[in-house]
Amino acid sequence: VNDVVVHSDGSIWFTDPIYGFDAGFRSRPRLPRQVYRFDPARGSVRAVADGFGRPNGICFSPDERIVYVTVTDWIHRDGTTDDFCVSYM
Repeated sequence: VNDVVVHSDGSIWFTDPIYGFDAGFRSRPRLPRQVYRFDPARGSVRAVADGFGRPNGICFSPDERIVYVTVTDWIHRDGTTDDFCVSYM
């Protein structure tokens, strides 16, 4: 788990990139590189967005209607970046 944000409904949203595995100090990830939502009331976890290389930061808009996720997979060694994309959940 990399970044975590808590919604006003009590659900916990998090990203799960593979940085520790890439650096050699964590085992192979058990979950795909996605954005997840944990519902503590039900004890359930579900993927809410996928298609990310390395999802990193996560936050909500002030009204919590929009989730922002940064993807550091699009930043290259030379400092250039790929275009952004919009995903709807």
